[in-house]
This record gives sequence, C-alpha cells and structure tokens, in this order.
Amino acid sequence: PIDLPDVVLIPVALLGIAALWRDRRRLAAPLGLLATIAATCVIFFVTSRHRAPAVPLFALFAAGGARPLLEWIRRRPAVAGVAILLVVVLNIPTWETAQSYAGEADFYRGLAALDVRDSDAARAAFRRATEDNPRDARAWFELGNLLTGRDAAAAWARAAGLDPWDTRAARRAAQALVQAGDLEAATAVLESSITAHARDDAHYAPDHLNLAFMEARLGKVDQALAHLAAARRADPAYVRTTLPRMAQAAHADPAMSPAFLAALDGGPR
Repeated sequence: PIDLPDVVLIPVALLGIAALWRDRRRLAAPLGLLATIAATCVIFFVTSRHRAPAVPLFALFAAGGARPLLEWIRRRPAVAGVAILLVVVLNIPTWETAQSYAGEADFYRGLAALDVRDSDAARAAFRRATEDNPRDARAWFELGNLLTGRDAAAAWARAAGLDPWDTRAARRAAQALVQAGDLEAATAVLESSITAHARDDAHYAPDHLNLAFMEARLGKVDQALAHLAAARRADPAYVRTTLPRMAQAAHADPAMSPAFLAALDGGPR
C-alpha cells in the first residue's frame, strides 16, 4: 500500500534536514547536490529510476538528523504529526510514477521484427505489449498498422484515445471505418480527436474538411457546413488547395447531400 523505501525515507530525510538546519553551511555541498537532483527530476521526468541518485543523500540526512529529530519530537510532539502528513502526501503518485513500463520489451521486439519485415512476429509482439500495458498508445498504433478492417480501426481508436497528440491514429481509424461503411463511427473518432485539441487549430483543418464531407454524405448539412467553416478558419490555404479536388469527387458521389453540393457550388457560406 506504500512505496518503500521513499515514502518513509524521504519524509524522515526532510525532517532530518530541518533538524540539522543550523548546520546548513557545513552541509552546503550535500544539500546543494540533493536540491539539484530534485530540481532536475521535477523539471524533466519524475520517475523512481531518475530519483535513484538522491537516495544515498536522503539516507545520509535521515541518519544524520535522527538524533536531533527525536529530541525535537520530544520537545514538540506536533512534529510527529508533520511526519505522518509527509508520509501521506509523498505516497500520492505523480502521473509519471504511475506509468507502467510493462510491455516495453515486447514493443521494441515488435519494432525489431518490422525492421526485418517479419509481420507475424511483429504482430504477436505488439499484441503482448498491449496486453502487458494496455495504456501504451504506441503499441496500439503499431498493432493497428498490422491489422485490417475494423480490427485495425479499433486498435487505432484505442491509440488515439490514449495519446490525442498523435492524430495519425484517429485519422487512420476514421479512414478504416469509412472503408468499412461506418460513417457514424468514423465521424465520432475525428470529433473526439478535435475535441481533445492537443495540437493547434491549423493541424485539425484536414479533419474538419473530412468531417464536412462525411456529415454531408449522412445528410447532416448544418454540421457539414459548420465543419467546412471551421476548416477555413483553421487553415485557409489548405482548404483553398484541397477543396476543389474533394468537391469534384463529391459531385460524382450519389450519396452526397445535394444541399451540401449546392453550398459548395455557391462558394463560402
């Protein structure tokens, strides 16, 4: 239920530093080194393995401060409450420390198999990686690349949900669903990607444009026009170069909404 040794060692060390504070000039070197390690972990990557170099320093301050700390607690029993509070607070995991690296080896086995064009071995490795760590978006994305149809779409959709910044997954899932004839599911995937807004507005212009034509095929003209307008706002240059080709294809599509086609022919609305 608690993360040993850090959840005990760090609170005792911090209280030890407080108890030894009168000697801070003599202890400037280890205090400075500990502060540097702590700062770099907080700024860059908070995981147990990156905190490891601080453990000997924490141990020194915990041991060195033990006697003055006990005397401090005898004089001021409230310090024991502070120690308990620190144990509770420091046992709350950060996002980084809650991450699992299970499946990491199989993920890289899969990439290695791809390098030698062994699709079967890669597929098996990525499946194991997703089973060991279902929250690894990379493994789901690569697995989707090796599957087909709805299986691929499901893997990519899972990757998109776990890592909205990598919009390749959502776009590939939507394309696979369109090919499977499920426009409703395809629009839902792209809508979720846009709603996450992990990238700048211009990045989502292609998604808005694709949604405009998909919604038009579903007969949802108002939604289609709204996405068309959103695409123009997000990246006008992209829409100007891409829309004519898509409009030409739309006119040849019997499933396309006539009202939407009329809006295209009539220019921006």
